[in-house]
Amino acid sequence: MNDNNEEDDDDVVVNDEAVDTTDGEADNNDEGLQSQSDVQDDMQNIANSINLKKRKNKDKASGKRLLAAGKALYHTGDVLVKVGEDTQRVGNEIKNLGEKLKEKGKKEVKDATEDFKTGLKLCKTGVGALVGVPLCLRSILKMIKGGATILGGSILKVIGSLINFMGKALAAVGKAMRAIGQKMMEIANKKIAEAGGNISNLSMPGGKNDKDDVEVNSIPGVGGLSETKLSKTKKIIIMIAIGAAIVIAFVWILMQDWESTKENGSEITGDLKNVPYTVSSKIMDNLVIATDESGAYTYGFKNDDGEIVDIDQAIDSAIKSLEKNKSKSLYYLGKNTDNRKALLKKMILAEIATQYPDLSDSVDLGLSGTSTSGTSSSVNSSNDTNSNSSSSSTNVDEIIKNMTIEEKIYQMIMMQAIVSDGSNYADTSVGGVIVATNSNYDANLANIGSKYKITPFVATDDEGGNVERAATGYKTAREYGDSEDYDELYNSEVKKCKELLSKGINLNLGPVSDVISSGALYDRSYGSDSAKVEKCIETILKARASVNVSGNSVGSTLKHYPGYPDNNTNTDTGIAKDNRSIDKINDNINVFKQGVNNGANAIMVSNVIYTNLDANNPASLSPTIISGLRSSFSGVIMTDDIGSAAGVSSISDRYKKAILAGNDMILVWDSNLNDAYSQIKAAVDSGEITEERINESVTRILNWKLNGGTLSGNNSSSSNKNSVKATAGTGDAKTSEKFNSSSKINGGIKVQRKLESGSVINLKYTSTENFNALMASNSDDIINYYTLQKKASSSSSKSIEGDFSGSNNAEIIWNFLTSKGLSETCAAAILGNLYKESGLNPGVEENTPALDKGYGLAQWTFERRTQIETYAQAMNKPVSDIELQLQFLWLEIDSDADHTYANLQWGGRDGWQDTNGLYQRFINMTDIDEATAFFCWNHERPNEEYAHLEGEDGRKAWAKKFYDLYAGKKSSSSSSTTSSSKKNEDSSDNEKSNENSSATEQSFDNYLFIGDSRYEGISSELSALGSNVTVCAATSSAPSEWIDIAKNGSGTVKGKSQTLPSTVKNVSIMLGVNNLSETAEMEYLMNALHEKYSSATIYANSVFHVGSAYSGAASNEAIDKYNDEIRNFCNQNSSWAKYIDVTNGLNDESGYLKSEYATSDGLHIGSTEGKTTLVNNIETAITGASSTGSTTTSDVAASSLPGYTIVVANRTSTITNVVESYQYTGTSYTDIGHSSYIDNGKRWSNPSSGPKSNRTTAVYSPTAVAYQEALKNYTLYFNFLWAVLVDTENINLVEEWADLVCDNVGKNSKVVVTVYSDVETTTTQTENSRVQSFISNENGIVIDDTYNVTEIIYSTISKMKSKLAVTYADTWLMKYENNAETYDEYTSKSKESITEKVDIDDENETKSTDTNDDKEKNAIEILKENDVSLRTMKKEKKIIKEMLSSSEKVSFMVDILDYILDKASGNDTEENALSKLLDVSSFNLNTFTPTSGTSSNGEALAGGSIESVNGGGYRTKFTTGGRTFVEYKQGWGNTAPWGNVYVNGWSSGSNMGNSGCALTSIAVIATGYGVNISPQDVADLVNSGEYNWGDLLGITKHYIGKSCEWQTTGDIQHAIINQLKAGKPCMVHTTVNYPDGHFLTVLAYNEETQEVYVSNVGGWYDDDPTRNGWQPVEKLSEYDECMLIGD
Repeated sequence: MNDNNEEDDDDVVVNDEAVDTTDGEADNNDEGLQSQSDVQDDMQNIANSINLKKRKNKDKASGKRLLAAGKALYHTGDVLVKVGEDTQRVGNEIKNLGEKLKEKGKKEVKDATEDFKTGLKLCKTGVGALVGVPLCLRSILKMIKGGATILGGSILKVIGSLINFMGKALAAVGKAMRAIGQKMMEIANKKIAEAGGNISNLSMPGGKNDKDDVEVNSIPGVGGLSETKLSKTKKIIIMIAIGAAIVIAFVWILMQDWESTKENGSEITGDLKNVPYTVSSKIMDNLVIATDESGAYTYGFKNDDGEIVDIDQAIDSAIKSLEKNKSKSLYYLGKNTDNRKALLKKMILAEIATQYPDLSDSVDLGLSGTSTSGTSSSVNSSNDTNSNSSSSSTNVDEIIKNMTIEEKIYQMIMMQAIVSDGSNYADTSVGGVIVATNSNYDANLANIGSKYKITPFVATDDEGGNVERAATGYKTAREYGDSEDYDELYNSEVKKCKELLSKGINLNLGPVSDVISSGALYDRSYGSDSAKVEKCIETILKARASVNVSGNSVGSTLKHYPGYPDNNTNTDTGIAKDNRSIDKINDNINVFKQGVNNGANAIMVSNVIYTNLDANNPASLSPTIISGLRSSFSGVIMTDDIGSAAGVSSISDRYKKAILAGNDMILVWDSNLNDAYSQIKAAVDSGEITEERINESVTRILNWKLNGGTLSGNNSSSSNKNSVKATAGTGDAKTSEKFNSSSKINGGIKVQRKLESGSVINLKYTSTENFNALMASNSDDIINYYTLQKKASSSSSKSIEGDFSGSNNAEIIWNFLTSKGLSETCAAAILGNLYKESGLNPGVEENTPALDKGYGLAQWTFERRTQIETYAQAMNKPVSDIELQLQFLWLEIDSDADHTYANLQWGGRDGWQDTNGLYQRFINMTDIDEATAFFCWNHERPNEEYAHLEGEDGRKAWAKKFYDLYAGKKSSSSSSTTSSSKKNEDSSDNEKSNENSSATEQSFDNYLFIGDSRYEGISSELSALGSNVTVCAATSSAPSEWIDIAKNGSGTVKGKSQTLPSTVKNVSIMLGVNNLSETAEMEYLMNALHEKYSSATIYANSVFHVGSAYSGAASNEAIDKYNDEIRNFCNQNSSWAKYIDVTNGLNDESGYLKSEYATSDGLHIGSTEGKTTLVNNIETAITGASSTGSTTTSDVAASSLPGYTIVVANRTSTITNVVESYQYTGTSYTDIGHSSYIDNGKRWSNPSSGPKSNRTTAVYSPTAVAYQEALKNYTLYFNFLWAVLVDTENINLVEEWADLVCDNVGKNSKVVVTVYSDVETTTTQTENSRVQSFISNENGIVIDDTYNVTEIIYSTISKMKSKLAVTYADTWLMKYENNAETYDEYTSKSKESITEKVDIDDENETKSTDTNDDKEKNAIEILKENDVSLRTMKKEKKIIKEMLSSSEKVSFMVDILDYILDKASGNDTEENALSKLLDVSSFNLNTFTPTSGTSSNGEALAGGSIESVNGGGYRTKFTTGGRTFVEYKQGWGNTAPWGNVYVNGWSSGSNMGNSGCALTSIAVIATGYGVNISPQDVADLVNSGEYNWGDLLGITKHYIGKSCEWQTTGDIQHAIINQLKAGKPCMVHTTVNYPDGHFLTVLAYNEETQEVYVSNVGGWYDDDPTRNGWQPVEKLSEYDECMLIGD
């Protein structure tokens, strides 16, 4: 292209010359014509000139092309020379590196050998093996790595030499190319010169030639070189260069840490090549308890076909899966399949041995084949079992399709009959049977339901009092209502439900919801106050909802709608009318509404005629009344008895009218059954009642049965009768025919119970269904058994799905809800509700009476709280975990979710039955207010007074705030399903590093400070920190008051105008002390500031403590909790939020703000020194803080999730003694036909006073114990063994460890867990009075003796709560034994007795390497003498700690490891630090075992010191916690100086020596507070008249300045301990050994020795060691009241 252009240009020039010539010719012609020959010559000359120019131009163009090619080749050669030279240098560096690596490898091998020897020594020193074993392992790795390093160094030297040679070759080729290029340029210049062109200089940059160097300004492209002979050479050279680059890159990769490519031993969820995941998902997750052909219980594994197979078959399946997926990790298990199976089996058996109970001592009670409730249960069985019973349809629509019209009509009838006749009507399939006439319930009830095609309701109307059938001994409704003891009502109802269920009754027609002041139903009503009745109804319904036995619960029916009047007529015997106004009736209807809101399933309509509603019909037959009810209630509506009740019996067509009016069920006697059926059937046949109308009612009835566990489907097949489905799934699965009995396995844990008598019994395992049957029957025998409850699998525990990303709880909840597919409107509505429920705090518990204490985000109560606690246990997560709570909430919201653990909660004001319809309505709402209210009333269902929907702080307002904050923003999470494990992994590095983070600020220019009066007090000091500093502060302000300021930029706070700058560098906030509950508001405020100043860092200042003079609402404990929550928030948002601690130097030794700094109110800092300290703290924390790193927890040995929890029984026993006393008042005599007269002297009767009855009852309830927590220090689990195997590749080591726990399992259990019962006993006393007459008739004279009778009822309630502790363990880690007497001792000494470390080394070999000196040395001394090994351990410390920290089971060893290494390094560590870590009195460093006794200085351990002093009236002083108490005595036989002093107000003869114990105790306490007084001074104070001698609280406050109060009830013992723990003495009172009562003081508590220091002021027993000095903590049980000293 260029050549053509140049030629064209030449042509143009030539043409121009031709034109010019022609013009000249024309001019000559003007002057005169020339001859023709001259013209021809001229033209020939022109032609010759043109040809010459063309040739020259062509030569010049050719020369230029050659010149360009030469330059390009020269430049390429120059580049290759440089590459070659650089490659030579790289080669030389690699050679040098190889030499260094060889030397390094030799040193590593040498050091590793020394480490191995040291490790063997350490393995002999008890806990020192904690250092020794890892040291040996790491030394082996170091030897391998050192050898590899030597080999790698040698290889690198060879590679370096090759690369060096390649560099030389490249340089040589480059020089040759340069020479060729130089020659080409010389030829080109010569050619150009001959053509008359200008030649180019021949020198190139970096090159040399024979002439002087000349710089060339531009280098042409090399494209033309492709046409030369050098193009192939160039390609070869380039390929060589690329190859060299690849080799260099490969060598660089080899130089990286070779261990990085190794498997780290962690479980990778979903990776079918990963061994831990495969073992977890295919084996351990499928472990179930099954029964073999002999009926014995064993562990099996469910395969993909649902069969129960043995361990060998399960392992076969896992190995095949790994081989199919070409897992490279299999080589860790051995070279062939048989070896791999054998090792895998040992590792799995090791986990079972230390995590699962021994089933060899188990019992099949034979109860699982029959229903304990008399009805078939349709509860879903757990995923771990196969039910043997035939599956029953629980699809209501399908059941109705298969029902005849006759069956449907009978289903709408509830019939009253005596028990013995209840089963006679099975062929009719009536909907329910009401058992009546106080029949033999126990004998016949269980047979009723089993004979019906569709399980009926077995009902009663056990209201208590005069209306009792199957459950007797309960108070009347009126008595419960008048007492307002809702706890008693709740507990009695729970007991009644269990009693009814045990007898086969599943429906109790009640509670009575009538508000009555008098009349026929007076005793049956809970009161005349509607609020009180509402509370009673709510309590009863919640109690019934909390009881579930084998899937059955007791149903409820609110009665008698719309409320029975104050009428003396009972509709059973006559016609009753109600003339109340509609408003009055509506007051009673509101009670029914609240009952529906609290879960009532049905409403019974009264037979009363309500004249102002429908004067022509009783309510039960009134379309007007029932249609009004149906408009707001979607449950079952039933009549009262309309068969024989006098109020309706005269209405001949009443059965048909009841259905036409809108009732779903009618109540009749068995004698009326045929008439009722025939009348309804005739109306259906005539079309007066449609089948669709019948279907509507039957659907509601069957749904009610289904929800209560009554319905088991269509039992038309006889084989289905008496069928029961598994409820928890243990012991119901059967092993397959393939099950190899020789492969039968048992766990190694033995379960025992320590009885209250002190004796220990071994508990026997039985299936969950057997256990539940015992529980339902309330059998005392249940104490002897335990069962196991299946947990969620490990895979499911890690599959809490949803987006859990977010910088605070609000954003986490928002992202989670939207990731589940909810609209932003719905997410905001739920957030607004949750905020008003809990402040978005998942750990908050409602401060209300125990009956309805809410917990967590949604303030779950009663059954819902029980469910979430069970769910947390199943998921192996704390119940306070926000991710767990959100997932549980979703189970309650989503109609398509698995509801094994949570019930769908939709229902309320908009109906109860169509739960899915309510859910669909909600998710399609677009209005925030509407959605918020809908969720409130149909999901959360608060009491109306607590709803707080409206207003600036209402649910709707907060919903809109959250919508404004988050709507339209995308989650920062990279995935919409972020698992909790991933989140934890991402945040682990930042967990602790945020506090005082390294901000490295250089100045405070353009800073913004926001705060309350505490900032306001230092505003001038803050302003002086930099230029353009803005301080916005307002006295008494809290975070919520600054939110709008942050969002809008300006506004008013506490009446003070505030304006924020438009831009700031950073923001520092100090808020919270005025309202420590506003953590969510503080987080919201920080988010708003982050939105406004996106590039700024937001610093949250810690709230500093208040002083001792402070008397406001904030406590230092609450401040610490507030700071912790804000710190956690900042940790979650470390990219922009920083928590800074500004408290350094502000507090005194007691934790209070220093008095010299504080203002008089104790809230603010007033002194210049204090202000300077605070400002310096702020400045230092922001500008000069250094990041504190945290150990990242590795998931190398993440624990596999245990499959079961132990379930044992709690017992609540009640001993009731009734004592009667009679007081005679008079005798009346009446002659026949004459008037009566009184003669009090002729009493004929003489009833004896005293005990009337003595009754003991016991109620049992189950409790699941998370025993893995107790086992964590002794457990060897698969994932840990796998991590060790991957790390060491030592199969023998892993086999030996596994054998340590597998040997003798079943013969001698490796672990013993003991169930210990905490017993809480309360005694109540009630008194009833009545008048009783005794009448006799003698000779026509009636004699009537009258007595006032006082009945005293003593009730002693003992609540036994079962807990569990490890009492023996002989496992891979340690041998442990604890013979403690109480559960508290079990738990407090859970790490105490490490008496024998299992030695995995050959003892003879170890002994041969020891020296005599080494035998006397402990781990610390050995490490001190082996500096190389110490350095190794310190260097590898992080890796070892990661392995230990990764499992809670051995995480406590991290502290021990730190202690050993710190001591060996010479760091200052308290001598008793290890004792504290292990929770023992002291520790023997030589053997690393605990010892007992006193400390070296002779002082009582951790208690205090006693000083003997011969003072006036005292002999000793006692010092503890910085307080010194003078131990005054009230008198030694009245010899003390004040012994004979009389005090005003005392009786004659009294003095300090015999009556001054209280005043002397005050003197003792006052001396501990630095008040120099004696008992004489206290007596003088009283005698001055300033105080009465009985005003002990006032006198104490006079001296110590603290408010005091007496505690006389409740747990006195723990109240004393808590006060002593707080560093305060305690005055106590006792009558033990002092019949008239005695005051004394308790001064200290030693938690380690479980002793308290008693200072008994009674001088008579001064030398009695049982009354003075250190006493067992049980001594506190003698004290019946104590004085609590305030802060």
